[in-house]
Amino acid sequence: MAEILLGVTGSIAAYKACDLASALRKQGHQVTAILTRSGARLVSAYALRTLTGNPVIESVFPELHPDNCPHIAATDRADLLVVAPATANLLAKAAHGLADDALSTTLLSVRCPVLVAPAMNHRMWHNPRVQSNLLALREAGFQIIDPEAGMLACGWEGQGRLAAVETILARIAASLEAGKQAPAPGLPVRVVCVGPLPAYQTAGAAGMDLMAAEAVRLGPGAHALVPTGLRVELPRGYEAQVRPRSGLANKHGLSVLNAPGTIDADYRGDVGVLLINLGKSAYEVAAGERIAQLVVARCARVRWQQVEALEDTARGEGGFGHTDA
Repeated sequence: MAEILLGVTGSIAAYKACDLASALRKQGHQVTAILTRSGARLVSAYALRTLTGNPVIESVFPELHPDNCPHIAATDRADLLVVAPATANLLAKAAHGLADDALSTTLLSVRCPVLVAPAMNHRMWHNPRVQSNLLALREAGFQIIDPEAGMLACGWEGQGRLAAVETILARIAASLEAGKQAPAPGLPVRVVCVGPLPAYQTAGAAGMDLMAAEAVRLGPGAHALVPTGLRVELPRGYEAQVRPRSGLANKHGLSVLNAPGTIDADYRGDVGVLLINLGKSAYEVAAGERIAQLVVARCARVRWQQVEALEDTARGEGGFGHTDA
């Protein structure tokens, strides 16, 4: 089982960190909580210590901790650092390298993968400065678990609610599994990109996430070509396909209008995603938001052989519905 550091910040969703800690311990993981001062106003160190069975790191000063430098000692043995919930303040600190407490200092010294699950008001989540910080974190290799849409603690409704504990647990399991597997040799692809590179979210993923280079508003029924800031040089014999993200389609009715869009090996222009809003409400696409999947695969070029007749098969001319299914 793994050594997991669990960062808890001052979001109203901090109580869910207790459920997360308990579930991880039941799975057999060793969990050490890192609690910020604001987080301690919402959930107690005693509760986290009881649920994890380990001392809680609350300060870089070691008076109440068995390790002389707890934030350094913890990173020496950690397999994964999870921050859930992560406030806008924590995102800003991590993006700019600030280190004024135990958690932000740990984020600078950690060598293992980092998962961050933000939670905040929907207007804060969509604020360009927050999205810019998220962009910087993704570029630095942080894995972001996007918040869910729904009723928020402040009484408003929108995207900002902490992802479900089950969702976070699944992402933790995927990250730990990916760390066990030796990376497969990848296909070298030359790329020019002004933002974060498309990235696989799990070890077994076939598609990489494409991200919006700028904010776009889509009213119901509207469509727009959303730039990604990406240009690629695919090897001959390969194509890239732009496909919809199931999460956006399921939650907001967003899809890719020309799916699958094909990027040919000799195309050198910007990769754009033709998004359409099939939902009933307007949707604000934020800069840095994951908007589509990019799948790279081999493709064959055809050399036609014109003949008088085709070989017979049992199916013959049977088309749509020929199996009565």
